Amino acid sequence: MPGRHAQQPERGPRRRVIVLAAAAVLAVLAVGGLIWASGDRTTRATTVANQVGSSAAPTPAGNADDGASTADPDAPPAALVACADSLQRGAAVVAAADASRDHWGTHVRAQTDYDVGAITRQQMLDTFAATKASGPADLAAFDTAKAAYGPAASGCSGLAPDTMGQRWATVAAQCSQRATVEATALQAGDAVVADWRAHVEMMQNKPHTDPNAYGKMWRDMVTAAPPHLDAFATARDTLNQQPACQLTSG
Repeated sequence: MPGRHAQQPERGPRRRVIVLAAAAVLAVLAVGGLIWASGDRTTRATTVANQVGSSAAPTPAGNADDGASTADPDAPPAALVACADSLQRGAAVVAAADASRDHWGTHVRAQTDYDVGAITRQQMLDTFAATKASGPADLAAFDTAKAAYGPAASGCSGLAPDTMGQRWATVAAQCSQRATVEATALQAGDAVVADWRAHVEMMQNKPHTDPNAYGKMWRDMVTAAPPHLDAFATARDTLNQQPACQLTSG
């Protein structure tokens, strides 16, 4: 069949064309796959970076050489924060001393009121018993507050209001003034608590103390107590009249 054999030579070229076209398509698809794969990796990397957040790779607010700072410009200076902390702890000591002053003063006044006939002997003894019972707790609370205050006791010593700038100068001046007044209240509180502590210990040892010696010690304490009680009350009231060391507007 010569006709059929005559057309066969043309079949080879067409096959090569089809093979080349298919190869081209595969090449395009392969390149597209690489591009897609690359894009997918980029997308996943971006997502992970967003999930980690800026803390993983912080972006500085400015160059290290241009003096830029990321500090909050409205944040109080460290010296002012330290002073405020000291004042807060000191206030807790003053409050604890005030509890001792209250019970110690009532204890003393029971004796002086009885001496002038303002109360009966039984009323005096009842007052003695009630205030005596509060003694150990008063002293423990004071000691706890004093221990917490200790590490911050000098917190206002380095405060210089004139170096705080316009934003904090007024507050720093108030805190500094309050620190001076609080120091007086703390000193007066120490004296009152020392008197109360001495008498609490004396009462605890009463069964082992000569009655006459005990009576004399008690009368000496009654005589010595009012100046310390009055000095603390005055210092406490003066402190309460001072502006607070307020670092926030809230």
